Amino acid sequence: MSRSRRSAYTLIELLVVIAIIAILLSILAPAVQKVREAAARLQCANHLKQIGLAFHSHHDARRILPDGGENWNSTRTMIGGAPAASPNQGWGWAFQILPYLEQEAAWRSPSDAECRGTLIPVYFCPSRRAPMRVFDSRYGENAMTDYAANAANDATGRYGGSMGNGNNAPVCRRFNGASLRSGPISFHAITDGLSNTLLVGEKSVDVSNLGTNQTDEDQGFVSGWDWDTVRWALNPPRQDKRGVATPERFGSAHSNGMNAVFCDGSVRSIVYTIDSSNDPARLGVWQRVCIRNDGGTVELP
Repeated sequence: MSRSRRSAYTLIELLVVIAIIAILLSILAPAVQKVREAAARLQCANHLKQIGLAFHSHHDARRILPDGGENWNSTRTMIGGAPAASPNQGWGWAFQILPYLEQEAAWRSPSDAECRGTLIPVYFCPSRRAPMRVFDSRYGENAMTDYAANAANDATGRYGGSMGNGNNAPVCRRFNGASLRSGPISFHAITDGLSNTLLVGEKSVDVSNLGTNQTDEDQGFVSGWDWDTVRWALNPPRQDKRGVATPERFGSAHSNGMNAVFCDGSVRSIVYTIDSSNDPARLGVWQRVCIRNDGGTVELP
């Protein structure tokens, strides 16, 4: 007598299959996440590369680098119906380089509000977020940025949220003729060498409040000499931490270090454990790669 063929799995067999699938997923998930982060980090580096090239194009055209602008509440400076350039522009470097990022329409927009709200994809790190606006009751919807210019560690002209005018940095506060501010900066003023001086890097952000109005996430990319667009080298960079705001620091969403573009246009990774010291008698590696004229060069770890 022949036996009937079994046509279904038992409960135990199903549970075993489910367990095997769960184990495989747990093994594959971290690998997939690592691949995604590697791709996002590469895209972030490419964004900084484009920013560095825009700085070079600005220098080629104007013979000086973009500056950090005047103040967080500065209005856009217009001359003859067109936006003024450095050193006469109240808005900061991220606005000043728009024509060199194929964003001249935003740069020339007759509406300050429209310009403020224009999302510039190259200004965002995909490891942290997609392009985003934040509402401010004074100015409306402002497009953010994940990148900040290097203001080094000179404390001259320190006030309120500003840690100094950046007189020893490649990106200084707008020159207005005052003795507390350096003149416009050209590549010739970066005496430590373009390949040894950090230009623009990722900035630290309290990710638990992304999308809300924060002290360093309110005026957006157009802001002049403000935490939104400028960071200092008083402290080393740090990885984003939920609920922790360090608006004067560089940093990023990446696990091991942040990306930065140097004055020669090269993009490198800066580890969070980089040697840091503000003792004038022994500057740390971090301070020395941010200062444009300290007289020495260092090897990055």
